[in-house]
Amino acid sequence: MILGSLPVTLSRNTGSRGTDGRWVDGTPTTSTIYGSIQPMNGKDMASLPEGERQVDGKKFYTRTLLKTANQHDGTPADRIIYDSITYEVRGVAHENRIIPHYKALLVRIQE
Repeated sequence: MILGSLPVTLSRNTGSRGTDGRWVDGTPTTSTIYGSIQPMNGKDMASLPEGERQVDGKKFYTRTLLKTANQHDGTPADRIIYDSITYEVRGVAHENRIIPHYKALLVRIQE
């Protein structure tokens, strides 16, 4: 268990490849996962692309593997909904020290 875990909603696109090989969006599925939401520090913000360093970003520690967008095959990133705010997963790192977990960088989606 991760210290300070809270329930959040994971939204994952269930699309697939069309007959032409391009990604076709499907209906997003939602599920409840648990993790700890933390503010980003300067090092985390610096790891984001330059245009996203001024947006609302969070760190999310969880035991659930999250997906980032893949420009090569066109798959979209997972989204985390926390406190009625939607964040998109921008980066994921696997930490395997004392307690195996994932550290995800989240960026608020302006809807």
